[in-house]
Formats: sequence, C-alpha cells, structure tokens
Amino acid sequence: MLVDSDDLATYMDIGRFNNRQEDNANLIIAGVQSEIETFLRRPIEPVELVEEYRIPEDYLYVSATAYFYDHTTDTTVDPIERVVQPPYVLHLNNSPVVEVSLVRRKGLNEASWYTMTPGQQYSASKYGIDLFNVVSFDKVEVTYTAGLDGDAIPYLKLLVLRVASREMQNLTDDVVGLKDLTTREVAIRDVGLTDADKATLKRWRRRQI
Repeated sequence: MLVDSDDLATYMDIGRFNNRQEDNANLIIAGVQSEIETFLRRPIEPVELVEEYRIPEDYLYVSATAYFYDHTTDTTVDPIERVVQPPYVLHLNNSPVVEVSLVRRKGLNEASWYTMTPGQQYSASKYGIDLFNVVSFDKVEVTYTAGLDGDAIPYLKLLVLRVASREMQNLTDDVVGLKDLTTREVAIRDVGLTDADKATLKRWRRRQI
C-alpha cells in the first residue's frame, strides 16, 4: 500500500487509531487504492505478475518461394526455406513494464515449456515484448513486474489519504448515530472517487485502442 493507517491518522489529525479503527482504516486504504488502480487500468505500485497468452491464428511463417524470389533460378546461394514475419508484438495487460524476468513458450503439440532467451528470442519494452520465434497457436507465459512508481508521485498518496479520510468520516458518523440511536444530522460526504478526483487522474490513465 502507498500509505498506511498511521499516515491516515496523521492526515486526519488524530493522535492514534484504536485497534478496531486501525483495522477499518487498513480495509478502507486497500479499497481506495484498488479503486484508483481500476480507474487507471494499471497498478500504482510495481507488482510481479504471471500471465499466459496464445499467439493468434493469422501469425504464420511465410514460404520464401511463394513470392519473394524464384529460388529455381538462384544458383549463387542456398535456397531460403522460410521467412518469418516481423516480430510478434505482445502487449501485456499491465504497464509500464519495469522488468521481464521470464518468458516461456509452448507449441500447440508440445507437452513442456521452453524458456526463451532475452535479446535473441524476445525483446522487452515499456508496454510489452517483441517475440521473434513464435508461430500461430503457441502459448506464451510471461513473468514480469509492472506498475507506476507511486512512491515517486506524491499526488497519488495524497489522493488515497483524501478519499480514505472521507470514508473514515462517513463510517464514524454512521457508528456514532447508531450508538446514540439518533438519525444522522450531518451531510453525507462523497463516497469513493469523485468526478473531480478522476479528472486529476487522467494523465496517468492507461489508454486502450
């Protein structure tokens, strides 16, 4: 989590939460951070992920004899047996990619996984990897770390505290009202991310085409 219950207590100018309040605060902080990540479509802290993909049907090797040149008239070099398309660009589900630690491939009729070599069989980028020796229906398993560096973005911490404090205040008002058996006489504060909050987050939101 970007912040903890002590940070929230300091932000709300509360000396210290009791045990029950601390549990509530931790639940709320986790929920707020999850809501922000859902809106941004990406983690706000680097996390390790394992994802599996399948190469689509239309990614095939192309025979060099089809239209590249007439190999029957070429006597200077050995005939080219096959030419592959440009690298298959695999866009990973989470970004930015911090590190790709393992890429494994398994063919359609193969029983075991094969570990691919970085730099030779794949190349990592900020948003995915380029695969150099895959064909249609191959399975590819990628282990990687991705996410924003939330610790280096003070506003994200502030927003978590801002939203979590509203949730804590709503919870406190509800509890006090129930204990006193009275109706709630305070205005209900906004719950979750407001439209204004979302507008300030758009600069970090992942765009999908």
